[in-house]
Amino acid sequence: MGRFLSEPVDENIVSALEFLKRLTPPERIAIRTSANPIVNDFRYMLENAPSIRLDNTDTVNGTNDLEAIGLIAVGRAAEILSPVE
Repeated sequence: MGRFLSEPVDENIVSALEFLKRLTPPERIAIRTSANPIVNDFRYMLENAPSIRLDNTDTVNGTNDLEAIGLIAVGRAAEILSPVE
């Protein structure tokens, strides 16, 4: 049998679906129904990304905006942006 080499896994990259699954259903609903243009822009970017870098400036700022606006609880941004274990 041959050896299989695999590329190192980047713990800061998740699929868009995996990112959304880090949110609770009530959080996703609040984000989806928000009329805030900042939230809508962030959601648009998420919907059009093949993958999400958890340490990307846009991802960090957008997730922190969700917390600042009150769509996710205080402390949740850090949880959502934590690297994959």
